[in-house]
Amino acid sequence: EETFVHLIDRRLARGQQLVFTALVGPAQLSHLPTRVTSRLGSGLVVGLGALSPEGRRTFLQECAKRRGLQVEEEILAWLAEHLTGSARQLQGAVARLAELIRLAGRTLSVQTLAEHFRVEEAANRPTVERIVQRVGHYFQIEPQQLQARSRRRGALLPRQIGMYLARQLTELSLQQIGAYFGGRDHSTVLHACRKVERALAHDVHLSGAVRQLHADLA
Repeated sequence: EETFVHLIDRRLARGQQLVFTALVGPAQLSHLPTRVTSRLGSGLVVGLGALSPEGRRTFLQECAKRRGLQVEEEILAWLAEHLTGSARQLQGAVARLAELIRLAGRTLSVQTLAEHFRVEEAANRPTVERIVQRVGHYFQIEPQQLQARSRRRGALLPRQIGMYLARQLTELSLQQIGAYFGGRDHSTVLHACRKVERALAHDVHLSGAVRQLHADLA
């Protein structure tokens, strides 16, 4: 820790630029000492949005190139249009594509590719259970606390984000979502979703966290 802080101060004193990346903003790095997060937060903090379809196509093409994989444009276009997850998920898709081509011993058609990925998509469709597990892991809080009736401060925001994601990513009703999150009524869920939506408009750290969770789950 001491060495890290000294490194930051020394580089800044020399007028050198430093770039740090994290899944959340400095304020959410609660496992780091305050003197580290304060230094990280004193610079320019930028939340990165999801890749556009064209950006996903370019990323997929680069991943395939690194694997020495020849992929037709129509295959890349289909993947870029239908896969909207994180960079890790796109890399995983290219790995699965390489394995499918190896097993088939030939180039795949778009129809064959679509059938495979749609079956996989159905198996990996977000559920409220997965959402709670992922949100709990992200915010370092036990999933059971998100489902508890307790209004403990540390669980309040993660629980609201969980409700918001459940509404965005599942077909559950507000009543069903509320029942899973500690037997809360539909008005509580609606209030939580609206509160998160308002916060996303001006809180770059929260916006980055929600985008990352959405991408990981979608």
